[in-house]
Amino acid sequence: MNLFGKISIILWLFTLLAFAIMFDWFGSRDIAVSALEYTQSAVDKLMETGDQMQDVIDVVSEDNETLTEAKEVVREKVE
Repeated sequence: MNLFGKISIILWLFTLLAFAIMFDWFGSRDIAVSALEYTQSAVDKLMETGDQMQDVIDVVSEDNETLTEAKEVVREKVE
């Protein structure tokens, strides 16, 4: 199958899906809503995880800066 045929099939499937949701064929509205809710909860979880990781990165960066400053003080005292 050529590229145009594959793209055509994908477009027809999206069109069929859009009509199914518009006219609520086979209870597709409920399925679409539940899929969107699931996606939203996944995005929320990813945001929480990203925020937690950013907090950890900030703490590690601060500790690294403190360690670097301490090393400089020790070098000055030794010299």
